[in-house]
Amino acid sequence: VKGSPQSTLVFVTRLDNGQPVADAKVTIVTLDNKQVWTGTTNGDGVALSPALAIRKPGDDWMDFSYLVTAEKNGDIAYVCNTWNEGIEPWSFNITYSLWENTNILRGSVFTDRGVYKIGEDVHFKAILRHDTPAGISMIPPGTSLQVNVTDARGKTVDTRTVTTSRWSSAEWTWTVPAGSTLGGYTVRIKTPTAPRAANTPATEVGWRRLPRRGVSQA
Repeated sequence: VKGSPQSTLVFVTRLDNGQPVADAKVTIVTLDNKQVWTGTTNGDGVALSPALAIRKPGDDWMDFSYLVTAEKNGDIAYVCNTWNEGIEPWSFNITYSLWENTNILRGSVFTDRGVYKIGEDVHFKAILRHDTPAGISMIPPGTSLQVNVTDARGKTVDTRTVTTSRWSSAEWTWTVPAGSTLGGYTVRIKTPTAPRAANTPATEVGWRRLPRRGVSQA
């Protein structure tokens, strides 16, 4: 069984020779004993379900969430989503988290130059996209985004809300105030409504660390 936010693929074979089993009844069952989908394998032993909400973004990928049964001619087999022996993500040097099936904010922020004096205007521009299970998409015009700027000491020096344009971008201006510290500044952007699972770093649900911009002595 291979699950994804877009579909669940079930491949049924015989145990004695590994040949695909056609016309097997396949059922996906959740923990509340609800049959959320039933289908039949094709000639290749494959059944493909539509998108199903059988996992939550905040769950651990190892949590028991559902099982799949296959039946034919009085014979039955089943597999749980926790059965992953030999195909764990780390076996392939990849990371995997269920929150990745949400719309993740991606993009880049840049300014008109790299060094500024106190009292000067800093012109920001952000090019943003949503990373979705179906691919990269533009953010709808008028979407509110939360901006946070911190100085080299980690102090927040500017917080504001901007909205995206029809080109899935945003721009704004900030004036370097008197008494600003020297060093690099960090800009983060977040979709205020972005889902956040427990113990999930904010950088993984929309906050993006962007190139540092310096402030020089006036």
